[in-house]
Amino acid sequence: MSRVKNKTDLYIAATQRALQDFEYFAERCVFIRNKLGEVVPLKLNNVQRSIIKEVAAQERAGKPVRIIILKARQMGVSTVIQAYILWRMLRGNNVNAVELAHEKEAARAILDINRFAIRNLPGWFRAVKQVKEEYFTKYEISLAGIGSSLTVTSSEGKEPGRSRTIHVAHLSECAFYEDAEKISRALFAAIPKTPNTVIFIESTGNGPAGLFYNMFTRSWKAQQAGRELAYKALFYPWYVHDEYQMPVPDGVVVECPPELEHLHLSKERLYWRQWVIENEFEGDDDAFKLEYPATVEEAFLRKDSNLFRPEAVLKRLQEVENIPYQDGFLTRKTMDSPIEFVPQSGERFRVFKPPEAGRMYVIGADTGSGVVVNRVGDFSSADVLDAVTGEQVAHLHMLAEPTSYAQDLFLLGTWYNNAMIAVEVTDGHGLSAVNWLRDNGYYSLYQRRVYDKLTNQWVGKLGWSTTKKTKKFIVDNLRSDFYNSLVIINNKETLQEMSTFVRLSDKSDEIGAVSGAKDDRVMSLAIANQIRREVSAVAAAQAQQQQQQQQALQNTPEEVGQPIPLAALIRQQYAQRQEHPILGRYA
Repeated sequence: MSRVKNKTDLYIAATQRALQDFEYFAERCVFIRNKLGEVVPLKLNNVQRSIIKEVAAQERAGKPVRIIILKARQMGVSTVIQAYILWRMLRGNNVNAVELAHEKEAARAILDINRFAIRNLPGWFRAVKQVKEEYFTKYEISLAGIGSSLTVTSSEGKEPGRSRTIHVAHLSECAFYEDAEKISRALFAAIPKTPNTVIFIESTGNGPAGLFYNMFTRSWKAQQAGRELAYKALFYPWYVHDEYQMPVPDGVVVECPPELEHLHLSKERLYWRQWVIENEFEGDDDAFKLEYPATVEEAFLRKDSNLFRPEAVLKRLQEVENIPYQDGFLTRKTMDSPIEFVPQSGERFRVFKPPEAGRMYVIGADTGSGVVVNRVGDFSSADVLDAVTGEQVAHLHMLAEPTSYAQDLFLLGTWYNNAMIAVEVTDGHGLSAVNWLRDNGYYSLYQRRVYDKLTNQWVGKLGWSTTKKTKKFIVDNLRSDFYNSLVIINNKETLQEMSTFVRLSDKSDEIGAVSGAKDDRVMSLAIANQIRREVSAVAAAQAQQQQQQQQALQNTPEEVGQPIPLAALIRQQYAQRQEHPILGRYA
C-alpha cells in the first residue's frame, strides 16, 4: 500500500514539475516520430533551447511574448513551438491556441503531430492531470476538463480568430502565405497585448518582400542598432545547428568558401556543407544557400521563376537603405501659382530628388480602379525618371479613383518641368486618367503610334498600351537597364515588387506578381523606362543644344538662333519612327 502511495506521490510531483518546467515536460512527456519513423522522446537541440530561453526572458520581463524567427531548414523550430503550445494548453485552463500553416497539407500535418503528442502523453501524466480528448474535429483539438483548445488552419482558409480571444498563436512558414497582411490583421486583433499571450512567427525566407520580410528586417535592424521593438527577431543560420556536421573521411579535402572564413567553422561543419551541396543540390551552391542560409541576406534570396535576378535586387535593396527621401504631397493655391511640395510622413508622393531647371523628366503611370475588394486595394502607381541619367527621382502610390489620380499626375508632371506622362490605357481606368489630363490642359502626354488599316497611315493615340507582347518587351528592357545601371531605382517598395515578379507558369509565357503580391510599381517603372529610352536621344540632343548655345553666346551671340522646342524635337523623333522590329505595328 505504501509503495503504491509513494509511486502516486512521485507521479504527482513529476506532473507538477512538468507543468512548471517546459524543458522537463518536453523531454519526458512529449513523444515524436524521428526521421527514421521511430517513436522517441523529444530531445531539445540547441536551437530549440535558444527559442525557449527567449520565451522565458520575455515572460520574466512581464511582456507579451512576441518572437519572429528566420531559419534554415529542419532545425526543429516548429516542433518545439508545437510542444510549447501543448504545454500551455495543459497547464492553464481555457487556453485558446491557433496554429496557421501556409497550405492545407501542412495544416493537416501540424494537426496530426499535435494529435500524436496528446495521445502519447505518458500514462502517469494523463492520470494525474486527467487528460481526455473531448473531441477531435477536422480543424480543432479540445481537451475535456481543462477547457483548452487548439485550432489548426491554413492561410488558404477562412480568417482565424474572428469569434474568440486567442492566447497563443503560431504562424508557420509565414513568408509563403497568400495574403499575409490580411490574415495577420484578423489574427492579431484577437490576441490581447497582455503578458500571458504568445505569438510565434517563423519561416524560411521567400524573397525580400511581404509581411514576414518587412517584420523581420525591421526588428532585426532595430536590434543591430541597439533598439527593441515588440518582436524579438531570431536568426538561425545553418551552421549553428548541432546536427549539421559530419566526420571527415580520410583523404577528403575540405574547402572553406571565402565568405565563411571569418566564422572559423570546424572541418566537420564545412564537410557537411560540402557533402550536402554535392549530393542533394547537384553542386548548386546558390540552391543550397536558399535552403540553408548563412546570412540574413542569403535567406531572403529567391531564384525559382524570378524575372529579376534576386542577388541584384537584394544588393540594390541594401544600397537604398541609406538614400534620403521625403514623403509628402503637392499643392498650389491657384492654377497660376507655383507648385509646392509639402513634406508629410506617410503621404502618397515620395521625392528622392526635386526637379532641376533645364532637366528633362518622363513619367510612367499605371492606373488602378481605387476600389478595395476583400480588403485588397487596386492602387495607382507612377514613377518619375530623369530622362538622361535614368534615375528614379520621385514615386507616387495612391488608392484613389482615376480622376483624383490624374489630378496628382498633373501636379507631378508640371512640377517636374512639364514631364512627358505615359499613362497605361489598356483598361478603362487609364483612359479616364489620360482623358482628364488632356481635357484639363496637360499637353505633354505620350502618344503611341498605331497603324490605321482604314487609312493605311500611322496615327497617334494617347497613352501606353500594355499587351502580352509589349509587357514582356518593356519588362525585358527594364531588366537589362537595371543590370547595366541605365536605370537607377531608389524606391524600396519598387524593388520588393521586383523580387516577386515572376514567370507565372512553366507552361505559360505570362509574367506578373506571385499570388498575394502586387506589380503596379514594376509596371509604372517599366513604362517610364521605356519612354525614357524613346526620348533619351531627344533629351541628349536638348542638353547638347543648350551647351552649344551657351558656348555660342560667349563667342558670337548675335548669330545664335532660338533652340528648337522640346515638343518639336519629340515630334521629329516620332515622325521618323518606323515599324518596330520586335513589336511590329503595335497598339
